[in-house]
Amino acid sequence: YTATPYANLLQDTWNNLSPNFAQVLNPGEEYTGSKFFFANTDNRNKYIRHIPPSDLSNLENHNDYPSSLKEAIRFFILGVADGIKNKVHHNNSSRSMFVHISSETSDDIGGNLSHENIIKLISEDIESIKKVLNDFRKKNDENLMTNIIDSFKPFYDDLIKHSSEIFELNNKNFIYLEKAINFIEIIEFNARDQSTIPKVHWYDEGYARILVGGTGLDRGYTVEGLTVSYLLRNPSDQLDTSLQRARFFGYHKPNLDFFRIFLPIISDN
Repeated sequence: YTATPYANLLQDTWNNLSPNFAQVLNPGEEYTGSKFFFANTDNRNKYIRHIPPSDLSNLENHNDYPSSLKEAIRFFILGVADGIKNKVHHNNSSRSMFVHISSETSDDIGGNLSHENIIKLISEDIESIKKVLNDFRKKNDENLMTNIIDSFKPFYDDLIKHSSEIFELNNKNFIYLEKAINFIEIIEFNARDQSTIPKVHWYDEGYARILVGGTGLDRGYTVEGLTVSYLLRNPSDQLDTSLQRARFFGYHKPNLDFFRIFLPIISDN
């Protein structure tokens, strides 16, 4: 079974890997694939967000934290907060995000685009929010709470523009935003310091995860509870490789209220 049969079907017929036959399987009604996200104008406007070319060049050359990645993180946090408010996290479920920028794992080889560096940048971003939260708890300063809520407001407004089934972002529900930020686990999804890519225990422990990887996210891996996808890497010359990176294709309808796909315009095209 494969969702990307191009390589198989284009093999020379004498090759051992050339199939004897092909059978097309129709996806179920809950499936969200390329037609759902890209062929429908309303869905494209709702779910797809373009990453400016400058985000990649500024990251690679100056190690500037991409503004689009910062936005994606905040969309993800809001989805996690809603799940916590509605006690979804009590059902051994997951809310997940993936970040795919390059195949290089370490700073020594991949520089600013490496998984190691991207994890540092994301961690610093989340820790900066936690610091403000800690200051709020210590000082009980309502202005700090208002500042945090206001910083999430543009992304919250984007979500409620397309769905009314989302928790209200206000002082009363601030505790869920706070819990969401503290729930997040960042996972380096590669084999840099070990023999294999780490196994994620989706249903045993944890709830909110950000997977940062490359090759491990390329083929056949299901990111459970996926809500936000950040694919900065430029498309491959091989169509099947580009499609295999689209981990957002799948049975994701239960999470569509919080679904956002960030990718370069060239990948969209």
